[in-house]
Order: sequence, then C-alpha cells, then structure tokens
Amino acid sequence: MAYQFGEYDEYGNAYDYEASEMQGQRMKTLVTGLVIGGLIGAAVMLFMAPDKGKKTLRKLQKKTMKLREHTMDTVGDAMKQARHRAGKVTAGVRKQASHATDRGQHMLEEQRERVSEVVSAGRKRAGLNN
Repeated sequence: MAYQFGEYDEYGNAYDYEASEMQGQRMKTLVTGLVIGGLIGAAVMLFMAPDKGKKTLRKLQKKTMKLREHTMDTVGDAMKQARHRAGKVTAGVRKQASHATDRGQHMLEEQRERVSEVVSAGRKRAGLNN
C-alpha cells in the first residue's frame, strides 16, 4: 500500500492521511467489538446466572451501565484525538495558504517593478520624461 502525504505542519512533518484513516477505522472496530462483546457477555450471564429474577436483572443493568460508560469514554477519547488532528491539519493548511499568499504578493510586486521599469524606459525613448 502506497502512502500519500498531504499537508505539512509547522515543523515540516507530513500528515499521513491513509494512516490516520486506518486509525479511525481501528477505533470504530474497537468500539464495535466492545459493544458486541458486552451484549454477548450479558446474554451469557443471563443463561449462566446463579441468581434469579430481579437480582440478575439488577446485576445486568449495572454491567450494562458500566459498559455504556466505558464505551462513551472510548468514543470521547477518539473524538478528542480527531479534533486534535483536525486542528493540526487546519493549522498546516492555513500556514501553507499564508505562504502561498505571501509568495503571490511578492511576485506581484516584482512584476509591478518590472512593468514600471519598462514604462519608464519606453517614456525615455519616446522623449516623454516627466
């Protein structure tokens, strides 16, 4: 698999978009696995439970809440990482856009100077000195 590097951060480090996408996919797979594993564990617990009725239901509810909290924490961490990476990419894009604008302004000024020199030379030759 070939890696494509996109933008660069302020330290010249390339962002590896494919690796970032793969990490996001791994995070989705992890969360999905946690949810499915929790549901399977809950079902097995129901069938293997030594307790009856309400007591088993309370245990199941507690375990389900713990699983839910753990899943929410994992998703929250993944979102923080995604926001951080998006911020770095945005900063890199802004920096590159700023550099491009600066280069464009510099080139424009150079062209203005050249045109001004050509116009001045043309006026001198035509005898239109002001």
